[in-house]
Amino acid sequence: MSYCLRHALVADLHRTIKPNNNMKTFFAFSILISLFSFDVTLAQQWSSTGAGPFGSNEMFPVGNTIRTYSIVANYQSSNNGDTWTADTMIGMGQYPDIYSIAKCGNKYFSGDEYGKLFESTDAINWTLNHTFASGPLPYILVDGNNIYVVGDGVGIYYSTDAGANWSTGNSGLSNSGNDISQIVKVGSDIFISTLDGVYKSTDNCATWVQKNNGLPASVQTNGIAYNGGALLTSGYGVGVYRSTDLGESWTQVTNGFNGFLFVGGFYTDGNLIVVGGSVSTAHYSTDGGASWTKINTGAATGFDVFKDFEVFNGILFAATSNWCLKVALTDLGIGTTVSENIIPKNKFSVYPNPSMSAVTVDFGSSTVTSHDVAIYNSVGELMKHLKLTGNKSTISISDFPAGNYFFTSSEGTVKVVR
Repeated sequence: MSYCLRHALVADLHRTIKPNNNMKTFFAFSILISLFSFDVTLAQQWSSTGAGPFGSNEMFPVGNTIRTYSIVANYQSSNNGDTWTADTMIGMGQYPDIYSIAKCGNKYFSGDEYGKLFESTDAINWTLNHTFASGPLPYILVDGNNIYVVGDGVGIYYSTDAGANWSTGNSGLSNSGNDISQIVKVGSDIFISTLDGVYKSTDNCATWVQKNNGLPASVQTNGIAYNGGALLTSGYGVGVYRSTDLGESWTQVTNGFNGFLFVGGFYTDGNLIVVGGSVSTAHYSTDGGASWTKINTGAATGFDVFKDFEVFNGILFAATSNWCLKVALTDLGIGTTVSENIIPKNKFSVYPNPSMSAVTVDFGSSTVTSHDVAIYNSVGELMKHLKLTGNKSTISISDFPAGNYFFTSSEGTVKVVR
């Protein structure tokens, strides 16, 4: 079975942040800088989409459309956001308010503001899957038959049988640790970002251990992601931190942020990572979060808070606290399709290529004893994440549909055709 991973919602900064006086001072200063500065690289800037979506919580591709979700109204566009048509959600009550959405195979799952999880095959007609405790469900992670749903202030709800049965995983979490913004799975390990820092589970959410070594004291983390062999977390007022040892230690990333510390959650697509912030500020990275580049403000307003991102048809879309925005990937210098942005001088190879059944991943004479390899499809969905021991391993791809796949590690990216 193929594995799909969706980063469904960037953390809502207004919900998760309790700034101290120093943070408020810096925040006010950041607003002034934003209002009186201008961008010089005009190509690398946000532009407006057509009129329609406002204050969207979520964006998601469905078929040949990009869709937005909010309590105000839901929209879809089939022309890259130039124009929008209102959507009607059927089966979700009079005022549907989707906070998160995910897909694997032919089924969509969505969580709303009231603790209800719905499922659908067309993202229009929905049936109730389960009612959890009251409160928003701000994030969903799907990995094969495993579904992980964040319950705001409760912990993690998880299912190992495609949503037929549910359990709650919060053992080891503090009260603040139950306030979770994002979740990511790396192999069999699961990480969450919380108001009490980062937690890790090695037993499929049953128990949790805090992993804050190197993070600021009393840190409130807004996001968690894994890309290019590195784990990333963020905090409002502390910026982005990076770990290359699966959360055992953290180092602050300063390259490209230029002192900007007010960041939210992460979105990943292939080797692209995007992190949003307040005052219309978003950054992106293509090297596992080691360095970052700001996307110039453009059409964004001075007080926009980024809530979600989505790559669709070679365009990076953004849902904000105001209108939706977009920027072409080519304008960011990363190619028309992120997954096809092949890193030159790869230090590993994959063969035979093409292959219908299995491939060998060969790291040659590398002195590294283990390697993290992620396999993405052509639309940026994670198919498999592997921890390989030694320099040569055989990987089955017989369960993948025909198409292009991208084997990514800290040593490069290789395109494989099945």
